[in-house]
Amino acid sequence: MLKIGASSSSIFNSNTSATSSSSNASLKSSKTISCDRCVYITPKTQTGFQFDLLVNNVNGVIETNKLSYYGEIYKYNTNTQVFNTSTLYNFSLPYETLTANTGTTIFIPSLNIGEGEFLIKSYWNYDINTLLAKQQLVRKNSLDTYKRGDLYGIYYPETDWYFINIFSADKPLFNNSVAPSSPSLNTFTVSTQFTTSGQTDYTINGLSDPIVSYNGSVLAKDIEYSAVTTGPTPFIRLLFSPLDNQMITYAFISNGKANDLLADTYQINSTIISGASQTQSTSDRVFYNLTTLKYEFYLTSSPATDVVLSLNGSVLTKDIEYYKSFSDNRRIILEVGLNVGDVLEAFYVPNAAINGGISTNSPIISWSINSAPSTEINGRFTVEITSPTDIDFQSVIYSEIVSYEVNQKTYSKLITLTNAVAGNKFIYRVKNEKFYTPIKGETIYDVSYSDVNKIQILTNAGNAY
Repeated sequence: MLKIGASSSSIFNSNTSATSSSSNASLKSSKTISCDRCVYITPKTQTGFQFDLLVNNVNGVIETNKLSYYGEIYKYNTNTQVFNTSTLYNFSLPYETLTANTGTTIFIPSLNIGEGEFLIKSYWNYDINTLLAKQQLVRKNSLDTYKRGDLYGIYYPETDWYFINIFSADKPLFNNSVAPSSPSLNTFTVSTQFTTSGQTDYTINGLSDPIVSYNGSVLAKDIEYSAVTTGPTPFIRLLFSPLDNQMITYAFISNGKANDLLADTYQINSTIISGASQTQSTSDRVFYNLTTLKYEFYLTSSPATDVVLSLNGSVLTKDIEYYKSFSDNRRIILEVGLNVGDVLEAFYVPNAAINGGISTNSPIISWSINSAPSTEINGRFTVEITSPTDIDFQSVIYSEIVSYEVNQKTYSKLITLTNAVAGNKFIYRVKNEKFYTPIKGETIYDVSYSDVNKIQILTNAGNAY
């Protein structure tokens, strides 16, 4: 509750709501400083705050004196520990608007004010009751009288509206800054061999994950074949005993590196989760969208290229039987049905430089955020690595912390997987924790997580000494 300065009978009830293009602010209330303290954790997609003004026009004081409302926003300076006296943002409502409505709103663009602690100080603007002033349309305001306070420079709890805003923690985005550029088509190689009865190992000449087919049916990696793409002689190993003179075809990136092509395989072993749009969990690989009535497949890493998708060994037709989502780069939307037991396999170049097979147990993991940290905000990133079965990261095996750097969007960290040996598999993610310490009260906190990626150690070279 805020009393507007000209009249103690006028009451400003600050019932706040949020205007957003896609999602609402989360709101936490506290009375640590004053009864009107609110904390907003707002997504960058939110356009701003909309406050409701309820003015009790006792005895028609607004019409009689032609009172117009005028407000200014001031920001707390964490260095000087007082609110700045320079105006950050201002707004006004003419008396005609105030008298025409019992409730009026003011809109404050969140991107205009940024992050931190803020005051809304309210003033009246009114006519000067002299003939000359009225003829010249000169008006007076209570700005000088009420631009004062007894706390933190200009804060007066009885009349000022005080709130805190921080932007939601950005989702860390993996990038390919330490990986080679996407290979050109002339390095994409397709080879064919005829099998020998009982022989399971076949030599290939590439470091990337291969696309393998047997008599025209695409095989599922780690279910029907495995690939060893390191060492002097890379090879694929069939996980079944082939018949004699059957055709085995494999496609790979020659003259490239291990992460040039990723074979992302998933077998549906349990009932497919269903729900409304955007209600899937981060661990769901397949999902039935009850809003669109379509099945969705979620890649382990966001792709940097088009995606080749197969279902139970049959390659699906892009943009007819499946297509990429424009709102979530990990989501593949299917026009065909899915059942328990089905095997999906996607082939693509991943955005994450560290994905799939890696030749060292000391990888450099790189990521970025969309908005660089400001001087008012503290935070940290944590690279978390755990076993593939620990999908909720309850028992993190390896972790490294990287602190926020002011005005820096891109980060990287070398992380050593101590005692990891060839064949060990892990999943990893980056956690973004954001902190703001207000004048008084609890620290304000928000957290966001990157996508989860899979890695497998291919060699023991990293254990050399």
